Amino acid sequence: RGHPRRPPRQRQGDRRSFAASLGGAMWSVTKARKGADAKHHVAVLVLGDMGRSPRMQYHCASLSKMGDTDVSFVGFGGEPCSREVEENRRVAKVELAQPFAGCSRRFWLLWAPLKVLFQALQLLLVLTLGLRRVEAVLVQNPPSIPVLAVARLATWAVGARLVIDWHNFGYTILSHTLGTASPIVRVSRVYERLFGRLGDAHLCVTAAMRDWLRENWQIDATVVHDKAPKFFRPTPPAERHALFGRLHAALAHVPESAGLARAVPVTDSDRQTLLTVAGEGGAPPCARKDRPAVLFSSTSWTPDEDFGILLDALELVNKAAVASPTRYPPFLVIVTGKGPQKAEYEARIRAEPMSRVAVRTLWLEADDYPRIVGCADLGISLHVSTSGLDLPMKVVDMFGAGVPVCAVGFPCLGELVQHGNTGLVFADSKELASQILRLFDGWPRTAEHDSKPRELKGLSPSDTACLHGASLCSPEEREAATARASEAAKGNLLAMLQAGVMRQRAVDWDANWNAAAKPVFRRGFAC
Repeated sequence: RGHPRRPPRQRQGDRRSFAASLGGAMWSVTKARKGADAKHHVAVLVLGDMGRSPRMQYHCASLSKMGDTDVSFVGFGGEPCSREVEENRRVAKVELAQPFAGCSRRFWLLWAPLKVLFQALQLLLVLTLGLRRVEAVLVQNPPSIPVLAVARLATWAVGARLVIDWHNFGYTILSHTLGTASPIVRVSRVYERLFGRLGDAHLCVTAAMRDWLRENWQIDATVVHDKAPKFFRPTPPAERHALFGRLHAALAHVPESAGLARAVPVTDSDRQTLLTVAGEGGAPPCARKDRPAVLFSSTSWTPDEDFGILLDALELVNKAAVASPTRYPPFLVIVTGKGPQKAEYEARIRAEPMSRVAVRTLWLEADDYPRIVGCADLGISLHVSTSGLDLPMKVVDMFGAGVPVCAVGFPCLGELVQHGNTGLVFADSKELASQILRLFDGWPRTAEHDSKPRELKGLSPSDTACLHGASLCSPEEREAATARASEAAKGNLLAMLQAGVMRQRAVDWDANWNAAAKPVFRRGFAC
């Protein structure tokens, strides 16, 4: 369909001249103007790594499913996007140049103004000259500078609507680093309010944010709650077996996992993984009776997500599990993500090995991320909003995969995590440790069955398929299956939470987007 091929990725620290970088950016987008045949065209803009911007990827996929709309996804290269974007003939990825990617943070005040100037010029050229005419530009906020101002100027120039998707506030993120009294923070707040109010339409992630925007900045926004797409689901045994077979060396053959290797030996890696064992005579794989409980967390490794809370809690869990090995299972804790504090915490993990808890940090391919989430028994969220008005995307992923969470509390978390129904809310490491021990006390409940609702004794294959979302069942059938799962889970808090998550995941991203966001774009399209 004439969408551009992905241009060569620029190496970090590449110091090309402004002219060369701008020229490269224009080269990467000029092909997006050719050959597109859809009636409408929307640019989706994120001033960040496109592959690490899941909500904007979901917007791209949903826009492309409207049937008459092409999408240009504009942002930085880096991690690959989901298959729904990478293999979508209606979505063209447009990579922006990053000539300041390797600059030292010590000289931030010197190069930051030049970076903003370059980004502003590049965005203006891409949006006005580099793409075929767009009818709408969807912008992620934050970051706010210089995106909101440039996108507004560009959309005025080409006669397009500006739609702002409010994920959080740029000035609150700056205040977390610079302090609320900083002049930079004050100017950023004025800038964000001024150009935010110039948007033609607005989306936001929570009802609390919608109310704040209306009361404080007189902006009317439509709430589009984050929901996981359909590829987040409980991972079937065969996929778990294949995934953990590929990850075996990374998970088990390291000094920090010595205790786990003793508790859950893998004597034949072709037949066994930490979680599964191959069936006899060609039968499908099944869960090991002695498998560890799997905890999952995804973190940005930044100060606003205090990973030390989880490590402190795990040390308390390990002490209890060592004291009562027949009462509590061994634990495998899988942590994904990249960030500035990752090396610091990995050093602590190596320095303080635990005999009944193994913590492993991984970076996964895009297709394997939903699979590993779907293998977890419990998710852990350490996200604390800088504004108190946004919600952690990682919890949305976990719920999509049927995984309940323990989440650190903050004001609007109740819009996502219902304490005692889909998860538990904690305040500190002691409370988190207490919740983990309570959930896994006596786990698994039976020798034959895993604790998850999808494997609870008494559920029929049709009920299991309905809860998985693998069959086309009606809402009434899904509700009935969930009720039977809740009945089967009586007395098992973890399974009761998992049954609550299964009820919540009945509405996925597509249904949610079609109801809330699609009308916003349809109203702006020319007939």
